[in-house]
Amino acid sequence: RLAKQGGIVVIGGRPGTGKTLCCKHIMPKLKSSIKPLRCSLLNCVSYVESKQFCYDLAKSVSVAIPKSTSSSTACLTAIKANKATQTKSLVVLDECDTLLRFGSGFVRSVLSVAASAKSKIVFLLVTNAVDLAHSPLFKSSGLSLQGQGSVHK
Repeated sequence: RLAKQGGIVVIGGRPGTGKTLCCKHIMPKLKSSIKPLRCSLLNCVSYVESKQFCYDLAKSVSVAIPKSTSSSTACLTAIKANKATQTKSLVVLDECDTLLRFGSGFVRSVLSVAASAKSKIVFLLVTNAVDLAHSPLFKSSGLSLQGQGSVHK
């Protein structure tokens, strides 16, 4: 399904359990089996400004955003408007919980980029939340956790 349309996949678990390493391992495998596919990883902890995050997100999905774009909202709007020209993209948003520092409305706007029906973007959200249904990230974003599964050792 993800080879045909966009969407959101969530990987949650305790710190240090290999979530990010797993993502880094599967990215090349997906890239070789789904063509064309652009893969990138954004470490959300490293962003001090939401606008810079949005510029990097746009770059990771092959959407050119003029530096004159004044806000993160305008940047996200430009990404959504360019869906027809986007390359199929997998974007790993590592430590995605930290995006909440920019506000729940910002998180909702970011997630809506991949959640819309015609999106070619798949977000792979990596979070340290163990109980995803009660995570502040998902409560504030309005993201539905349909089909949530878990793996136990």
